[in-house]
Amino acid sequence: MALSKTKKVLDENGDIIDQSEPTTEQALSAVAVEEAPIVKKKEVKKEEPKTYVFRLITNASPSDKRQFPPRFMVANTDIVYDSETGMKRAVRYLPGVNTLWADEQDSLPENVVNKRPNIGFMDGYMYVPSSDTMLVKFLTISNRCINNENRDENVQPTYELMNFEAMSKKKIESVKTKHEAMKVALSASDETMMEHAEYLGITSVNAQGIEKDEDEIRVEYVAVAENKPDVFLKSYNNPTTKAFALIKRAFVSGKITESIVSGQVHWAETRSLIATIPSGISTIDHLVKFCFKEGDGQRFYDRLKSEK
Repeated sequence: MALSKTKKVLDENGDIIDQSEPTTEQALSAVAVEEAPIVKKKEVKKEEPKTYVFRLITNASPSDKRQFPPRFMVANTDIVYDSETGMKRAVRYLPGVNTLWADEQDSLPENVVNKRPNIGFMDGYMYVPSSDTMLVKFLTISNRCINNENRDENVQPTYELMNFEAMSKKKIESVKTKHEAMKVALSASDETMMEHAEYLGITSVNAQGIEKDEDEIRVEYVAVAENKPDVFLKSYNNPTTKAFALIKRAFVSGKITESIVSGQVHWAETRSLIATIPSGISTIDHLVKFCFKEGDGQRFYDRLKSEK
């Protein structure tokens, strides 16, 4: 145990006295440490939509003038998988009846059971208020609903439950991807842009055969980023893209050629063979893959990079 230290102090009468200093253990024990109260995170309950929207996914109209038929009826019965019992059970939607399972509806009057409710799509859409829980449940567990994970694959899906939350998230992600692609297109160095632009099919000359300047190419480059952001980002700064650009330039400049022997690519100056191109395969596509093979392929790629 650590010993207390003493120090000289004046008492209330002005006399010098020895006063003990507390040890570290004493000082720590004298401090009351209050534990922070544990705050339980409130569970955010997902708000149920006021209306569920279902949409036909089949174009049942023979006319091309309409995307959907003006009216499309759905049967009120089906045989579906019951996840609780692990068995298939017959379901039947009847307005005002609080169960869908047909085997639980045996006591119902015959006129109620035989009455077919009106379950119909108008111009391809059906709007069901969330208060009609049985109809919402029937439509979502039916084999005709493509969103049903347990649906019978042998039954052709007829409609889908519109997930507006997922659609919104997808739209947001799409906007983010487009924004990122355009930002990259605007900030890319001229050299990187020229290589990538070539891969994306942007030509270096205009319709009149005049060489485009870098600003003109940049405008087209940004347009591709805006219209095809996924393709743009996937191919940007990609080794395949760089190899593609180098090979294409080598052909244009005459460093490599296909004209010596059909189906083969040679160095033009030495006439030495680079690669044999398989029948039915694009020459550039084959050479791009060839660049990333050990041995001859890697040496070919290294030479292209050193002589660019």
